[in-house]
Amino acid sequence: MLKRMSLFGDAPLAAPSALFAEVVFDRPLDVPYSYAVPPALQDLIGLGKRVLVPFGRGDTATPGFCVGLSTIEPTRKVKSITQVLDDV
Repeated sequence: MLKRMSLFGDAPLAAPSALFAEVVFDRPLDVPYSYAVPPALQDLIGLGKRVLVPFGRGDTATPGFCVGLSTIEPTRKVKSITQVLDDV
């Protein structure tokens, strides 16, 4: 069985038909932001890896860190991760 993976603890998950990542930025923000993980990137994403995501109203390409993965869909509309920047 898959688990919800987070830097702060694990919990059981369903099969990963849709995968979402919690991303934090090197900015003074208090909460992680949720992003959809496209199917092509699901095998590459991992906790602690840097990702490139559209951020803000102008969708500026911004690097961030993946701190959680989940199959639980966020309640608001989310943008998709553009690229996984780290191999390990």
